[in-house]
Amino acid sequence: MGAAVAYGAFRRGRVPLMSSILVGLVGQRRADGTIGRLVDMFAIVATLFGTSASLGIGAMQIGRGVELVAGIGRLPNAALIAIIAVLTAAFIGSAVSGIGRGIRWLSNINMVLALTLSVFIFIAGPTLFILNLWPAAIMDYAQNFFGMLGLGPAYGPEAAEFVGTWTVFYWAWWISWSPFVGIFLAKISRGRTLREFVIYVITMPTLVCMLTFGVLGGTSIWLRQQGTGISADAPAEELFFTLLGSLPSARSRRCSECWSSPSSSSRRPTRRRW
Repeated sequence: MGAAVAYGAFRRGRVPLMSSILVGLVGQRRADGTIGRLVDMFAIVATLFGTSASLGIGAMQIGRGVELVAGIGRLPNAALIAIIAVLTAAFIGSAVSGIGRGIRWLSNINMVLALTLSVFIFIAGPTLFILNLWPAAIMDYAQNFFGMLGLGPAYGPEAAEFVGTWTVFYWAWWISWSPFVGIFLAKISRGRTLREFVIYVITMPTLVCMLTFGVLGGTSIWLRQQGTGISADAPAEELFFTLLGSLPSARSRRCSECWSSPSSSSRRPTRRRW
């Protein structure tokens, strides 16, 4: 989507809108007319639903994180509304300030925080397990890629349910984001060749996702094998915090002062978090 918008805007002199992509298909007159307006309106509605889903999921995860870290119990709906208001204000402020200021600052902060967190989990977690998992998972993915495209009928009803609830959901989610992200990528890619665009927009993010999923997924698999209680049946918004709390560096430790009084019939050790 970004490549199509960028080509039409920078090589053909068109307006960077979704309707401009249809010029070669329906003609300039129809693209500027009713058909083009309907396409642009539909793109706005799709972006609205995509950002709303991301905002809602993010607010739920932040709220659950506050509950678990602070130990303050269930947050009321007013707190979730306040979280959504803060996120919305940050989003609007970055969009109004332009690509070179707010959006760039938030993007850089986001990348630094994500990289720092991934490195921390990689070091504090099962480092050797993750290093062994990466090449094995990549080779297995390449070998079974086409088979996994038809995962549902090939691997039974459970696999079909997984594809319907996750794969199809993410396809629809990213399709709804494609107008917004496509125009954004087109605007920041002026002066780039199509080859550079493909490398930076598709290849590099794919590699980053492979490394990130290797760290998070590998750590989750290792923790599950160790019997730490992490499970996919838990609420999605708290799994990340469960992973952090289950790392070896975050586990509670015992000390010589953590024993119960000698008068007790059974000397049970009591754990204290440090």
